[in-house]
Amino acid sequence: MESTHTHRLLPEDLVARYTQLSQLSGRASEILVREALETYIEREEWKLAEVDATVAEMEAGTLETISSADLIDQLLTEGKVSQASLNEAYRARGLPEDAPAPNGARIPY
Repeated sequence: MESTHTHRLLPEDLVARYTQLSQLSGRASEILVREALETYIEREEWKLAEVDATVAEMEAGTLETISSADLIDQLLTEGKVSQASLNEAYRARGLPEDAPAPNGARIPY
């Protein structure tokens, strides 16, 4: 596999951070950079594929949606948000705590 030097492409502070991580972990800095880049590329490829799949579902009319009110109920039931944090979010946006879902929005899930 062909390789290239990355030091001149990266800001000095980033080079210093991965050099320190290399020293602390006992792993070659080149390996750390390669693994980080591979992880980033895999994540970005996955995200782009998910966007493409979602657009295809939207265009085909098969995208499952959930109303924002149902989503809030689900998140409250699952304990992923609390009523207090929800009320705080409403207040921060100048909405009454019993405000309905905005415009009957439907959120993909």
